[in-house]
Amino acid sequence: MADEESRGAGQFHDFKQVKSLLLDPSEKSAGLIKDRMIDIGLRDIVSCSKVGELPSLLKEHTPDLLLLDVDGDRDAVCQAIQALRSQDQKGGNPFAVIVGVTASNNRETVTAALEAGVDSLLSKPVETAGLRACLREQIDDRADFIATDDYVGPDRRPGDREPSDEELVSLEVPNDLKSKANGEPPSPEDAQARLEATMRSLATQRVWHLTRRLSELAENARKAMAAGNDFPLLGECVEAMEGVIAKIGELEGEHALPGIAEVIASARAALATISMAGEGLTARHFELLRVHADSVEVAMKQDEATRASLVTELERAVSAVKGRGAAAGEGPQDEGAEKGGYSFKVRFLAWWEGVEPSDVMAARQGSS
Repeated sequence: MADEESRGAGQFHDFKQVKSLLLDPSEKSAGLIKDRMIDIGLRDIVSCSKVGELPSLLKEHTPDLLLLDVDGDRDAVCQAIQALRSQDQKGGNPFAVIVGVTASNNRETVTAALEAGVDSLLSKPVETAGLRACLREQIDDRADFIATDDYVGPDRRPGDREPSDEELVSLEVPNDLKSKANGEPPSPEDAQARLEATMRSLATQRVWHLTRRLSELAENARKAMAAGNDFPLLGECVEAMEGVIAKIGELEGEHALPGIAEVIASARAALATISMAGEGLTARHFELLRVHADSVEVAMKQDEATRASLVTELERAVSAVKGRGAAAGEGPQDEGAEKGGYSFKVRFLAWWEGVEPSDVMAARQGSS
């Protein structure tokens, strides 16, 4: 009973089964940290000095614990953390405990590491007691995770925040450091099942936030189109919408998220109407994309019959916009708003096709 109470208090964790990875560009610093890791009982330790080595080591070694120097090549390390957490870089355990190690502790470094998704930060020089306390916290009181359109990692929102209708749901994620240190490692089958289920839940959260982002971009583009004089904003919105739709489709494909494959296919078709619209491009095209963004969330919550009906209506809307895009009076009122002698619509079409506005005009004259 005394042993169980001690283990519960985090005093006698056994780290022999824990797989760990240490990144430090300094051979001397890496040696000192590795000694401290051995002091607390870690034995399965892989070391590297270059960020570029991380992807292959994460895939081959699948560490439960990462100690990463964030001072050397901070941006590259933070990108590697984000790629692991979101699984944009395939392989490795996205829920491994990640400890950022820093000698500087400056605000920029700390902020970048936290926003990348580290669990904790540890100051150099690393001491045995400090490392042990850091890992004990991650075993006994690790934060739950949240996922947004651009972040997967520990939930650091204040506990006294006001709830909202769009409140993120935090999830307890697999913690192999904890299970192994407590002598209770899951079977490979159980570990894989838990990993996949958690990743699917977080992917669903990411899709929800991506649809909100898509809706916002579509509305901004609609306003720019209606105004007829904000070509740079419209171009940025269209490029961003392409990326968001592609990411939602990628998440759906990886995690078999229910009900959205057909809606995303229709959203791609809706986006394609922009390139086909030419001089008939209207604000209606972007309103159609906003409707698709809202439909993704609806589709995820409905039964198969309702989803089928929704997709049918979306396909009809896409066809209608294709047919009505060139209708009189539907284009932006920009005929008097010229830049460099070319109308807004001509400049947009040139951007879309990657040519000069003069080429668009020449092609139009040649076809008339």
